[in-house]
Amino acid sequence: MDTSVIKEKLLKGSLAGMLRVVLAIPFYLVLTPYALSQLGTTMFGIWSFNTVIISLVNLTDFGFKNSLVRQVAVNVDNKTEIRRYFSATFWIYLVLAGLLLGMIFLFTDDLVANVLRVPAGLHDEAVFVFLISAASFALRFLAAPFQAVIEGHQEHFYSQFISLGWLIFNSVGSIAVLAIQPDVYSLGVVSIASNLLVLLLFIWRTKQRFPFVFRRGGSQKSDSALRWKAQH
Repeated sequence: MDTSVIKEKLLKGSLAGMLRVVLAIPFYLVLTPYALSQLGTTMFGIWSFNTVIISLVNLTDFGFKNSLVRQVAVNVDNKTEIRRYFSATFWIYLVLAGLLLGMIFLFTDDLVANVLRVPAGLHDEAVFVFLISAASFALRFLAAPFQAVIEGHQEHFYSQFISLGWLIFNSVGSIAVLAIQPDVYSLGVVSIASNLLVLLLFIWRTKQRFPFVFRRGGSQKSDSALRWKAQH
């Protein structure tokens, strides 16, 4: 890839990232007090479990996403290698997401009642928040391999654009549903919808720009032939 093209892509990605960070401040300055006023202190505290669990995305990545970004960048002209690394990473994420969901479904009741000691009157809401947060976490987790392929090809702008879209959708959607039905159940719907949107957008972009990662089999010879045709 031409150096000037890479610089242009990195610049666009950086600007998009800065825009996302700048917009996040007023969005959360509005959303947080509004959610607190609509839910009340106790229920807002229950919903805060969602933030804690979703934040674990950055802590439980184990470096697989960054490793895939690097391997895609190093093998940018070798579709077979990219496809192989993507497949391995995707299955790792799928297994980890499945294990997480399984553990949450099995142990949430005990966690809420015995570890966190949530009052019995709030037990159902707390369990719901944990389950919906785990599902949202899994959706975002499964988006990581597709995001890595995109970023490995230096398309950081699109990655930041999706994150910005999530910020707007989640914030505006949360404010809207809280105005209609101020409870954790309506916020849970927005959480699932916003993270599902992220997953679908990353899959769509990957299929559009890098469809070879979805193909099974293939050979280095065929990839070399494609590169030869592109150069001639």
